[in-house]
Amino acid sequence: MTTAKQIPDEVVEAAARGLARYNCDQWDNDPERFWPHFADQARAAIAAALSAWPGMHVHETRRSWLGGFSERELMLPLPQEARDE
Repeated sequence: MTTAKQIPDEVVEAAARGLARYNCDQWDNDPERFWPHFADQARAAIAAALSAWPGMHVHETRRSWLGGFSERELMLPLPQEARDE
């Protein structure tokens, strides 16, 4: 499961800026000023979307010879179309 804290800040900022542009255009406000107010909603939406991805899993690699270093990869499989054979 993906937690909201694992999402990089620059990803959240990009999503929050998009939300701010969409919402501020409707209210005649400045999106550059208001995008930080949308960061929590953006982070929650991204985390929910990643957690709901069919087949999503986190692959963790541990390397004991490197002092216990571990590496995590988020696996998001793409849907496969049926093949005519």
